[in-house]
Amino acid sequence: MVATSENSNISIEKIIVTRHQGLVDWLERQGITGEVKPSVTVDDIKGKHVIGALPAHIAQHAYLVTSVDYTCPFEKRGKNLTADELDELGAKLFTYRVVPVSGVSFN
Repeated sequence: MVATSENSNISIEKIIVTRHQGLVDWLERQGITGEVKPSVTVDDIKGKHVIGALPAHIAQHAYLVTSVDYTCPFEKRGKNLTADELDELGAKLFTYRVVPVSGVSFN
Protein backbone atom coordinates (compact mmCIF):
# COMPACT_ATOMS: atom_id res chain seq x y z
CA MET A 1 0.00 0.00 0.00
CA VAL A 2 1.28 3.44 -0.86
CA ALA A 3 0.37 6.56 1.08
CA THR A 4 0.76 10.09 -0.26
CA SER A 5 2.35 12.57 2.10
CA GLU A 6 0.21 15.66 2.70
CA ASN A 7 3.35 17.80 2.58
CA SER A 8 4.56 16.67 -0.83
CA ASN A 9 3.66 14.87 -4.01
CA ILE A 10 5.76 11.80 -3.28
CA SER A 11 4.30 8.39 -2.52
CA ILE A 12 5.55 6.57 0.56
CA GLU A 13 5.01 2.89 1.21
CA LYS A 14 3.46 2.24 4.60
CA ILE A 15 3.60 -0.68 7.01
CA ILE A 16 1.64 -1.35 10.21
CA VAL A 17 3.66 -2.77 13.10
CA THR A 18 1.60 -4.40 15.85
CA ARG A 19 0.77 -7.71 17.48
CA HIS A 20 -2.71 -6.50 18.45
CA GLN A 21 -5.75 -7.22 16.29
CA GLY A 22 -7.76 -4.56 18.14
CA LEU A 23 -5.30 -1.92 16.92
CA VAL A 24 -5.51 -3.23 13.34
CA ASP A 25 -9.31 -3.01 13.59
CA TRP A 26 -9.11 0.52 15.04
CA LEU A 27 -6.76 1.63 12.25
CA GLU A 28 -9.18 0.22 9.65
CA ARG A 29 -11.91 2.41 11.19
CA GLN A 30 -9.60 5.37 10.54
CA GLY A 31 -9.16 4.29 6.91
CA ILE A 32 -5.64 2.95 7.45
CA THR A 33 -4.93 -0.48 6.02
CA GLY A 34 -1.86 -2.21 4.70
CA GLU A 35 0.72 -4.86 5.42
CA VAL A 36 0.77 -5.80 9.11
CA LYS A 37 3.86 -7.23 10.79
CA PRO A 38 4.27 -8.15 14.46
CA SER A 39 7.92 -7.06 14.43
CA VAL A 40 10.30 -5.47 11.95
CA THR A 41 13.94 -4.93 11.12
CA VAL A 42 15.56 -1.78 9.78
CA ASP A 43 15.38 -3.29 6.28
CA ASP A 44 11.60 -3.77 6.65
CA ILE A 45 10.90 -0.11 7.48
CA LYS A 46 13.69 1.89 5.84
CA GLY A 47 12.21 4.87 4.02
CA LYS A 48 8.61 3.83 4.77
CA HIS A 49 5.74 5.34 6.74
CA VAL A 50 5.40 3.12 9.80
CA ILE A 51 2.21 3.01 11.84
CA GLY A 52 2.90 1.49 15.26
CA ALA A 53 5.36 1.56 18.12
CA LEU A 54 9.07 1.25 17.39
CA PRO A 55 12.23 1.75 19.44
CA ALA A 56 13.89 5.05 18.49
CA HIS A 57 17.06 3.37 17.16
CA ILE A 58 14.91 1.56 14.57
CA ALA A 59 12.35 4.36 14.04
CA GLN A 60 15.09 6.73 12.87
CA HIS A 61 15.31 4.69 9.65
CA ALA A 62 11.64 5.17 8.75
CA TYR A 63 10.54 8.13 6.66
CA LEU A 64 7.65 8.81 9.08
CA VAL A 65 6.38 7.09 12.21
CA THR A 66 2.75 7.37 13.26
CA SER A 67 1.89 6.30 16.78
CA VAL A 68 -1.50 5.61 18.27
CA ASP A 69 -1.52 7.47 21.57
CA TYR A 70 -4.00 7.05 24.41
CA THR A 71 -4.02 6.98 28.19
CA CYS A 72 -4.34 3.40 29.35
CA PRO A 73 -5.60 2.72 32.88
CA PHE A 74 -3.34 0.49 34.95
CA GLU A 75 -5.83 -2.39 35.01
CA LYS A 76 -5.91 -2.55 31.19
CA ARG A 77 -2.13 -2.45 30.68
CA GLY A 78 -0.68 -5.55 29.10
CA LYS A 79 -4.08 -6.63 27.78
CA ASN A 80 -5.23 -6.79 24.19
CA LEU A 81 -7.62 -3.90 23.70
CA THR A 82 -10.47 -3.94 21.20
CA ALA A 83 -11.12 -1.17 18.69
CA ASP A 84 -14.06 -0.05 20.83
CA GLU A 85 -11.86 0.15 23.93
CA LEU A 86 -9.29 2.21 22.01
CA ASP A 87 -12.10 4.59 21.03
CA GLU A 88 -13.25 4.79 24.67
CA LEU A 89 -9.68 5.60 25.75
CA GLY A 90 -9.52 8.47 23.24
CA ALA A 91 -6.94 6.96 20.88
CA LYS A 92 -5.44 9.50 18.47
CA LEU A 93 -2.85 9.37 15.70
CA PHE A 94 0.35 11.43 15.90
CA THR A 95 3.02 11.41 13.19
CA TYR A 96 6.72 12.04 13.77
CA ARG A 97 10.09 12.13 12.10
CA VAL A 98 12.70 10.53 14.33
CA VAL A 99 16.12 12.12 14.00
CA PRO A 100 19.14 11.24 16.15
CA VAL A 101 20.97 14.17 17.75
CA SER A 102 24.70 13.99 18.40
CA GLY A 103 26.84 16.04 20.72
CA VAL A 104 24.42 16.11 23.65
CA SER A 105 26.19 16.30 27.02
CA PHE A 106 24.68 14.66 30.07
CA ASN A 107 27.12 16.17 32.58
